[in-house]
Amino acid sequence: MNASSLKKDFLIILTYIVTSIVLEITLFLFLKFGFFPQYVLFDFGFLLLISGLLFILPGYKSKVAIALTFIIIQAILNCVNITLYHIFGDIFTFDMLTLGNEAAAAFSLSFIQWWSVLVTVTIVAAAVVAMVFILKSGSKKPNYNQKVSLFLVFTFICSFALGMGFVKLQKNYLENVSADYNNEYFESDDYLYENLNIKISALKKFGTYGLYMTDIYNSLGIQNAAQTQAEKEETMNYIENAKTISELGLTNDFTGISQGNNVITIMVESLEWFAIDEILTPNLYYLTQNSLNFQSFYARNKTNVSEGIGILGSYPKDTQFSTFYRENANFEGLYLPFSLPNMIKAQNENAQTSYFHNYYGYFYGRKSILPSFGFDNVTCLEDIDDYADDLPDNFNDFMLDSIMFLDCLNEIAPNNGEQFYSHITTLSMHGGYDFDRPRVAENLEAIEDNWVYLTNYINTSGVYTMPTDPEEQQMFKNYKAAAMETDKAIGILLDYLNETGLIENTTIIVYGDHNTYMSSLTNIMKGLEKTDLFTTELYRIPLLIYDQKALTQYKAQNNGSNAVNTFTTTFNIVPTVLDLLGIDYKPDLYQGKSVFSDNYETGFISILGGIFDNNFFSYDTIEILYRSPNATDEDLRKYQQNAVLYYEKQLHFERIYKYNLFAQLEWF
Repeated sequence: MNASSLKKDFLIILTYIVTSIVLEITLFLFLKFGFFPQYVLFDFGFLLLISGLLFILPGYKSKVAIALTFIIIQAILNCVNITLYHIFGDIFTFDMLTLGNEAAAAFSLSFIQWWSVLVTVTIVAAAVVAMVFILKSGSKKPNYNQKVSLFLVFTFICSFALGMGFVKLQKNYLENVSADYNNEYFESDDYLYENLNIKISALKKFGTYGLYMTDIYNSLGIQNAAQTQAEKEETMNYIENAKTISELGLTNDFTGISQGNNVITIMVESLEWFAIDEILTPNLYYLTQNSLNFQSFYARNKTNVSEGIGILGSYPKDTQFSTFYRENANFEGLYLPFSLPNMIKAQNENAQTSYFHNYYGYFYGRKSILPSFGFDNVTCLEDIDDYADDLPDNFNDFMLDSIMFLDCLNEIAPNNGEQFYSHITTLSMHGGYDFDRPRVAENLEAIEDNWVYLTNYINTSGVYTMPTDPEEQQMFKNYKAAAMETDKAIGILLDYLNETGLIENTTIIVYGDHNTYMSSLTNIMKGLEKTDLFTTELYRIPLLIYDQKALTQYKAQNNGSNAVNTFTTTFNIVPTVLDLLGIDYKPDLYQGKSVFSDNYETGFISILGGIFDNNFFSYDTIEILYRSPNATDEDLRKYQQNAVLYYEKQLHFERIYKYNLFAQLEWF
């Protein structure tokens, strides 16, 4: 045998294995997940499978090229996951690649965790140096005789068989330890491995290779026809057996109280309670005093997800809507009759449904996808005349909300005697807040003039603290200046509705998509560590429902108060609006409930990751990462129960979207 050639082969493969293990340890240490995955045989098994492949590749350079390719991919995944986790508490999956353009546009160097990048680059550089040294040592080309070649083939077979054995052994172990669990969604690691329903837990337990090899397999959609048909039939039965609120006897004092009302939903980018005050944002303040004011509304999702939930009442957990749209092109888009615009049109065929956003329509595929949600008209930046001569220079050059509202007033609220539903997603308050914003610069002067008032207002809120660091103060000022612009836009709409008399029969829902996580402004204002992702107060943001009839009824039942303290999430918006309008909807087709429902209980599961209510935060309901001081064991039981109910429903929602099932059923 040519010992020198074999030694070189083994050194290349050993360098790859050691580097991969060091990268895995580095990832886990930076994420504070411990030292190594719980089920480490997945990592070792896949490493052996790849090593077997390296053994039979011809030539040293090809072995090194493939080995370094795997190392670089793992290193990139490390950096991406560390960054995503520290910003969102999320990690990467391959379906996110469909949002590549959106991610690139919103990307900022401030997102990067530079220490992790430095350590990762150092590890990769060391591997490259080692590989180059190995290549230069000894013979330049392999000198394999027949015995060596047979030995390499034997080694490949052994490595491959051992790798497959490790993976199979680990999988069998998961099946055995999960067999006795009643709650497969959270307690069964076998279910987690098959479905990756909780990405953070999957990474912690199965490691990089275990997670991403399964993710690739799931992304390919490999499934036998019988299993697919069984899933379709099960969920079709679920849909057909769903009953309406009238059939279930779930109507309440607010059901139909605003029947026939127009509806305007305004999802305000990064809306926080500390954006609102009486002097500088008088219109938002007016709404807090004259609307149902939800003090315990929570949201933790990216903009497109919160937007989708506020229109659909549910959302696919891991797959982007653009993926579903492409896969269902033969249906001319998804058929989603349960969406808020479609439900309103089903009750009133003359109702007009419109969507408005002041950024480009390609972003998140809005122009292509939103007609499937039920909108007759979708208006984006390129459709707004007053923006034509003043388009943004870059993504962070956020357009003024007031221009969109002023330009589109007649389309947002058509005064033609027909019912309308309009959804508006604003932009001006988008983060980050650590750079100048020329379009709202004039608002900074008013902020300076009222700084003493603002500081006192924030510091006496009992929740927020005005930062003393000059840079952090400037971030707040930039955010507040943008909030004043959005407030101006809402004022334009309110004035128009009052002038036309439409205000009397219009329900207006104003809510935030998420907190000000960019620049960590939420953590700064709430006095929490910037690395804190788990304190649920971080995700408490405004929800206001302006509805004169509902407000009168609510105040009569609550001693004149307009404050609603019920735990509420974005999932509750659609069923609550349907309830107010008296539309006989099927609760099983929505993740949330109307906030006016009897025996109302709910929790929130973020698409980003995280299961929480106002008392608890966890990724899996087992390892509790935050618990409020006043929470009881009964609160914990309800929290866990609500999470199970969510996943029982979500199983069907995933199939509804994946298979476009309503295109194959007669609605109602």
